[in-house]
Amino acid sequence: MRKHLRLSVLALAAMFAGGAYAQTPQSIGLSDDGNLLKDVTPDNVNEHLWMFGWDDEIDPDETAEDQGPDSQAEKDRMWKLLDGSFENYVSSDWARAEIDPGFQQFLDVYLDEKVQGPMLAWIKRRADNDNGHVTEMDVWASDGSAKKHGLIGDDRHTANGDFAGWEKIGHVKVSNGVKGQDALTEIFTIEKPAKYFRFVFTKANADCDNSTHMAEFKLFNLTKDQVAFINLSAVYANYATYLETEPGNGFGTDYYQYADEASFKSLRATLEKIRDIVEKNKPVTEEEADALKASVESDWQKVQNSKKLFNVPEAGYSRIEFVKKPGFCVYA
Repeated sequence: MRKHLRLSVLALAAMFAGGAYAQTPQSIGLSDDGNLLKDVTPDNVNEHLWMFGWDDEIDPDETAEDQGPDSQAEKDRMWKLLDGSFENYVSSDWARAEIDPGFQQFLDVYLDEKVQGPMLAWIKRRADNDNGHVTEMDVWASDGSAKKHGLIGDDRHTANGDFAGWEKIGHVKVSNGVKGQDALTEIFTIEKPAKYFRFVFTKANADCDNSTHMAEFKLFNLTKDQVAFINLSAVYANYATYLETEPGNGFGTDYYQYADEASFKSLRATLEKIRDIVEKNKPVTEEEADALKASVESDWQKVQNSKKLFNVPEAGYSRIEFVKKPGFCVYA
């Protein structure tokens, strides 16, 4: 198959450290209008979403027609991912996974139209379980030639997913594996138009790699400016802690160290600009975001390179002291 898709993981590392900031679509400048599944209804949800394998609520004695992709039971199950409640959730087949290590579990998304460019998925975590929240996935895509609800095998309880017509484009991490929380995937880029997307679950928290569950799911196709805002959000998330104490912070300097005052003030001023953009959801272009990010990284490196250890500071240097608690340095 001709290679035509590529994974492009952008600067979102800060979002995957378990922090609460920048997890919802709204907090990174996205709206539900951009959700590619926003027009799906309870009646046609089976034509747009399918999680394989089935969860433990399915009666093993029932036939494929009773619980297959076109059944009302399957529609009801998949609608849980779009009903707006994290009390309702869909679970993968943990029982089979326990005895079948080669069993691949995944969520398929079938769109009506082809899309391309940068994308990310949002997941709402199940509210009542600490374990089994997906933290890593392989991303596959198809131009629409793959079979919907495709299986290899006659018995759906022992069958495996059919990957004919699908192409793997990469691996993404999923943030914030905590019950009841919002989570984002890393951004992945579709080089040429694709219509179907398959998210294969490869890792979950609490050593529950054999199964997973989720309460809500959305998929977004991003503009360049949205990507710029998301990347700037990641910069802010990296440094937000250092803006929480006043009058300033030492940005990683140790007790009894000193740092260049001008570099520190420049760094703080740029971070305050970024905070204003991110917290107020102000529009930002790719060029503006890149310039702010470069300024932060440059001043941060100057602060780190300027750190000195002595008893009396030189002119233009200020002492960094712990005045609240370990981990929070205040610029004094």
